[in-house]
Amino acid sequence: MITGLYFPKSSPPPAFAFCRRALRRNGDAIDSSTKTAQHATCVMARLRPGLEKLGFRVEKGKSSDDKIVVPVLFGRKSKIIEVLQR
Repeated sequence: MITGLYFPKSSPPPAFAFCRRALRRNGDAIDSSTKTAQHATCVMARLRPGLEKLGFRVEKGKSSDDKIVVPVLFGRKSKIIEVLQR
């Protein structure tokens, strides 16, 4: 079971807080305490539709077309030293 609160209660939670909905809907199917040896790709395939509906970009697989390019941040003051390219 996924539980949690967002503070301050007087302001709306950010979009990422709604990810809990996608997790709750699939909780039983991806629960690692009852379902062992699940591959991360299969878990993300279950979560992807709900996350994409919230506006998140989700990797679809291991091929370069399915991956999301993310800058690698190293150095002082979060200066980008290297950016991963496809």
